[in-house]
Amino acid sequence: MQGNLNLRLFMLAAALCALWPSVATSQTTEKSVTLSPAAQQDLTRVQVERIRSLRKEAGRLYRNGAYELAAQRLEQLHDMTDDPTYLFELAVTYQQLFDWDRCVGYMGRYLENSPAGPKKDRARNIQQSCTLRQQSNQTLIIETEPAGANVFLGNRKTVIQGQTPFRALRPTGVERVWLELDGYEPEIKDIEIRKDEPMRLRVILRKRVNLGWLYVDSNVVDAQVYLDGKALQLTPFDKPMSIPAGWHQIKVHREGFTPANERVQVAPYLMSRVDARLARNAQVKTWRSNLGTLSLVVGVLGVIGGATAMYLANDKYNDTNEFEQLVGYQDLGYSLGGTLIGLGTGLIVWDHVRDSLLESDRNPDYGRPVETPDPVQATERGETR
Repeated sequence: MQGNLNLRLFMLAAALCALWPSVATSQTTEKSVTLSPAAQQDLTRVQVERIRSLRKEAGRLYRNGAYELAAQRLEQLHDMTDDPTYLFELAVTYQQLFDWDRCVGYMGRYLENSPAGPKKDRARNIQQSCTLRQQSNQTLIIETEPAGANVFLGNRKTVIQGQTPFRALRPTGVERVWLELDGYEPEIKDIEIRKDEPMRLRVILRKRVNLGWLYVDSNVVDAQVYLDGKALQLTPFDKPMSIPAGWHQIKVHREGFTPANERVQVAPYLMSRVDARLARNAQVKTWRSNLGTLSLVVGVLGVIGGATAMYLANDKYNDTNEFEQLVGYQDLGYSLGGTLIGLGTGLIVWDHVRDSLLESDRNPDYGRPVETPDPVQATERGETR
């Protein structure tokens, strides 16, 4: 019995020895994080210096018109000090940003936590002004992907209103929004701002592609135009078509006509014109060829008749009436046959060399001048997208 007791006491002592280093370490650690009065004073001095630096930076940003950044610094100051003065300054800053919601909110918090005085009267006036603006305007939020696009409102010639993500109060009604970012296609949106709810606009910007214009002018209608092997449209073109700038292979084809192939370089924001003149594979015969063939046949027969009359006249005496008649037939056959042969040949050649297009195939606007599109106006109409 005594032996078991001694064994238990030994095991308890061993456990206490094992726990002693961790207890000692815990006590040592607890003592190491306790700041001395001097260290505590140094920490306070750092905080004061940080507050002073933030105040200077916020004032400088506000004076330079960087109200968004100034508001961020003021929010940091309020979080660090809980001083209601920064609520007043935040409200004034958001008033400059036309953010009436935050102006009213921050000024309301300031009025709840600030003492009476002239500044409080000014705060009430500012809050009332922002409230009136808040009731007559609505929040417009514009976001783009990627962010950082310049925002123009109403007219492209106005100053930049800000960059996305963009937030402002705007009068209710229809508003035109212009978004521009280097390397991306500009976007133009017409939106309607309603009084009952904020207007949120989100736009995914498209990578910019340098574009030019192509105009294919062909003498025939209903010919298929191919751009780099892909069907584009039929002739005639009603206006130049926007395509990526660079070298392109143009083919114009219609059944029954010889195709036109051309390689053309399209320069950015300029127009390239392709003259595609097609000709029929087989000549189309008209009344000229038919009449010419008939004239040739009759003319040849006339010449043969004249030659026959001359042959027969050689067997007759010169002073006989029969000889005189044969000579007359000879002259008539040669002269009439030669005339008909010349007429028939001319008609056939004329039909061969003339423009063989039928009126139903002809493009009446072929060869007319076409005005080069204006890049700015085309962008506004969305023709360069």
